[in-house]
Amino acid sequence: MSLNPDNVPLGEFASLERQERPNIAILGFDVVNKPVPGFPGQSRDVHKVRWAPKGDNKSENTEFIDRIKRDRLLWPVIEPVYNAWLKGQEEPVEGTPLSAFPAVNRAQAERYRAFHVRTVEDLAKIGEDVIRQVPQSREHKALAIRFLENKADVETAGKMEALAQQNALLQQQIAELRETMRALAPKRRPPKEAEAA
Repeated sequence: MSLNPDNVPLGEFASLERQERPNIAILGFDVVNKPVPGFPGQSRDVHKVRWAPKGDNKSENTEFIDRIKRDRLLWPVIEPVYNAWLKGQEEPVEGTPLSAFPAVNRAQAERYRAFHVRTVEDLAKIGEDVIRQVPQSREHKALAIRFLENKADVETAGKMEALAQQNALLQQQIAELRETMRALAPKRRPPKEAEAA
């Protein structure tokens, strides 16, 4: 039975309650020819996925796609990569690639890739195993965390600015609607008592 990053049998892993998606790297997919049960001499191609926990360059897990599709935690991580593989496309990158992170040079990025660390988000989550084996990784991890915090602050500031612009536009539209309503409202006559006096 395959094990997940927490060394829990795959069937049990599917029932764990966790906030975060599993931090795994997809290593590749394989096509295996399997006999069709009950039909001697017939076979069909089935797909397998190879994956490993990010930060671990020593282990590899292999599982049939049909089985992994039932895993509600692993499948959402594997599915977009699998779909890209089926279409002959590159693996989609979620996050900021290390090549876009100025604190890490090309050689260091290659060293991190050996541990399945491909993005700044991955680097911010590295464990002690990687820190012990890659020079400057403790500093890189701290810089990655600050980078992501700053990125979130910039995104929040951008959203706040967009909301402020939207609010100003809505206030302008409200003022224009009030003016239109005033212009369309019937002019009021003075009360009849005032006319008679």
